[in-house]
Amino acid sequence: MREILNQLTAYDGIAQVLTIVLLSVYGMVLVSAVPGRMQKSWKALLSFPFGISVYMLCGYIILLTGINFGRASVIVFMAVLLIAALMIGLKGKNFGRPDGKLLALWFIATAALAAFACFGGLSLAVSNDSVYYYSAYPRMLVAQGRYAKSFDTFLTDVGQTTAVLNCLPFLFGFDATFGIQHFINFNFLAVFLAALYERGAKHLTVKKAIAAAAAGTLFLAASTPYLVVSKWVLSNVYFMIFAFILFYILLKNSEEEFSAKWAMVEFVLFAVFAMLRMEGGIVALLIIFTASAMNYSNRRILLNYILPIFLAESGYYLMLFM
Repeated sequence: MREILNQLTAYDGIAQVLTIVLLSVYGMVLVSAVPGRMQKSWKALLSFPFGISVYMLCGYIILLTGINFGRASVIVFMAVLLIAALMIGLKGKNFGRPDGKLLALWFIATAALAAFACFGGLSLAVSNDSVYYYSAYPRMLVAQGRYAKSFDTFLTDVGQTTAVLNCLPFLFGFDATFGIQHFINFNFLAVFLAALYERGAKHLTVKKAIAAAAAGTLFLAASTPYLVVSKWVLSNVYFMIFAFILFYILLKNSEEEFSAKWAMVEFVLFAVFAMLRMEGGIVALLIIFTASAMNYSNRRILLNYILPIFLAESGYYLMLFM
């Protein structure tokens, strides 16, 4: 089974690499277009998670509204968002003078890690659920182009934004998302490293903070729980990664002034996270509960955190029961 999966991954690796790079660039442009402050390092770190989240949210909205779900509709929907963001960014002069060297380094690193994720021969773990829920169901979604009543088991057992994520192969001409999963694991380790460094830098010297962050990240990457979850082809790995990012963003932004960039990222991530697994909405509310102990206003919590979860969940239940 492993040999077959590796052969499939190698066969469609180029398409996966291009998908990763394009979604990263897409996420970077969207974040850069919105007014507000965000460190360049965090723009780079969140470009792929945000880009792939916007794709998942666009696909989910298309399915909920009954528009034909396919390559054309997804591309048009995402292109409209991109054009609107570019117009807002140019009108508000939100695009500062870019750091060419930094952008080139980010692009090269993204492409190199994407190639390694797709062609590096990294191991995977699959189960019946991997094939049944996260391969067969997405294939049917693309074939049908809509939600169908015959999907009753899938609709109540599968995280719908995860299903949209796993539609990528069938929309854009490759066979699996294994390379994408490995890449987001690399991305997560970079986010984890940056988070540990920022926490450590508040109490330690720069060198000690770097050393502590590197040691902590290596310990996580070598731990059995992480190794098991990260290579298992299910929604678990995405759920784990998005949960950590949301937890840390809440902690980080409680110490900073409001920024529209961060607010947009938070809104999209919470909406997507709520539907990554069927219990996603409940877990998302538990994450938000921690914000009540931080420096957040009730209005911010309601509009920026609870509202996207409510919209994502209510759309699902309206579609399911009406």
